Amino acid sequence: MLKTKAKTVTFTILMSSILLSSCSLGLNNQGVPQQVVGESSSLYYTVNQGDISASLIGTGQLVPIKATSLYFNNVSGPVSQLNYSLNDTVKKGSLFAQILPTEIENKISMQRIVVQKGKGRLRLLLDGNGEVAELRKSIELTKLDLESKREQKKNLPKETELAINKAKLVLEQYEVEKSSTMKSQELAEIEQRNVEDAVRRIEIRLEQVQNQIQSSIVALEREQLVYDNLIANAGSAEDIKIAAIRLEQAKLSLSNSEKDKAITELDLKLALVPTEQYKMDQAALGLEGVTKSIEGAGLTLDEIKKNSDQKMKLLDQGIQETKIQIDLLNLRLNQALKEHEFNTRQAKLDQESAELTLSMLEQNLLNSKLYAPVDGVVSYMSNVSITDNLSISHLLAKIADPNQLALKLTAIDAKYISDVSTAVLVIGSKKYDVELYTPQPGDALYQNSAVPNNSNLSNLFVKFKGEVPKLKFEESVQVQLEVVKENVLLVPKSNLKVESGKVMVDVQRNNEIVTVEITRGIESDVNIEVANGLEVGDQIVRR
Repeated sequence: MLKTKAKTVTFTILMSSILLSSCSLGLNNQGVPQQVVGESSSLYYTVNQGDISASLIGTGQLVPIKATSLYFNNVSGPVSQLNYSLNDTVKKGSLFAQILPTEIENKISMQRIVVQKGKGRLRLLLDGNGEVAELRKSIELTKLDLESKREQKKNLPKETELAINKAKLVLEQYEVEKSSTMKSQELAEIEQRNVEDAVRRIEIRLEQVQNQIQSSIVALEREQLVYDNLIANAGSAEDIKIAAIRLEQAKLSLSNSEKDKAITELDLKLALVPTEQYKMDQAALGLEGVTKSIEGAGLTLDEIKKNSDQKMKLLDQGIQETKIQIDLLNLRLNQALKEHEFNTRQAKLDQESAELTLSMLEQNLLNSKLYAPVDGVVSYMSNVSITDNLSISHLLAKIADPNQLALKLTAIDAKYISDVSTAVLVIGSKKYDVELYTPQPGDALYQNSAVPNNSNLSNLFVKFKGEVPKLKFEESVQVQLEVVKENVLLVPKSNLKVESGKVMVDVQRNNEIVTVEITRGIESDVNIEVANGLEVGDQIVRR
């Protein structure tokens, strides 16, 4: 916890008193050791130019002339990190403070993983679709099967003729084939039962899909209500965008469920095609033929033709079933293409949402960290601690330019110290060459305050010309300011008189004695600077 507190300092300026009264002014001009300021007679003193020095003792405080203010950018919240305090040296780019919890960095790391996974999933979808490829392969194989059935139908008459020629051989071998046919019939019956089980499973799946459609409708209505409420209540743009994405997802989910229903109904239709019955019929016919051949001493030509006609019908049925199967596969292919398009679009939406969330988290992290924009020294620190809440407009700190520093001397009237020729500041046993500094708009001399517009400013600022003493901000030191002014009008203090707070002298003008009010400047032990009211050569009446 860092706390800074401005110290209240009373500056005491020990100067030679200029409280002059008529009873203390005399005619004696003794005690001016530095120079003779003018020729005089027994009655008058002649005003002339000369040099004057003064020494002022008091306290000073280091202040920055140029400093950079630190604010958090459009964010507010509790302080979680504060790395610098008053008088610390700061490097540009270093983390000065942070106001948001550090958990946001963990959220960013997790969100980056989500973004990378989304990119991988989207890349796979864009590269291709395995289900579509498998369906296309199945369609090609089924088309080949259809061509095969058509070829069988074409060759059936020749096969019938061949069957008549081979009938006798068939009769001899049919006892063995009868046993095999009976087994085939049993297998066909088992397969028929399997088909019936499959039909029941498809019907259950169809009921589940219908329930899923109802759930999707409810979800769509809920997301539509959330989106409408956000629009009606003027929700944030980010919330509206997220609600729009969720609404689109609900619509796509309903569409997908309806497509699942269509596919399931087609699967049910395909399962109901009497394919296994066809096998059972073939087995029955074979068994019947064998039985008749054994019992009736062989097949007749009419029976062979009858079987040929029946086979033709079965081939026609098989061709029709294969065409239906191709249509179903094409339907499933179209559905798979639509699902792939939907999944790709959904993946893009998910990726956009993930990247938007990541961007928001990164911006929050950037705004929550305050970095030092310049090199320098902390000249001002707000009185805040860890967990304290900062407002957006709160000035946290100032970083001073170490090459732009001044010393503020309080309780020295600046108008009496202006236009000095030389100035020396004494701190301890060391002397430093300084120059008077006039505050400019935009200076950081007053920290948060603007430069006061006051000609009688009680604060005096000096800037070091060479070496700068090692001082700390907001700490006061005892100082002595020695100034020298050259070629100014001087008069002995003994020739002045004070009436009602005004400083005046008696001057001989046009053979008359007149009383003139003067404006004083700095003063030494015996002389005083006349800033206004007299000219060189004026004759002042001695007192």
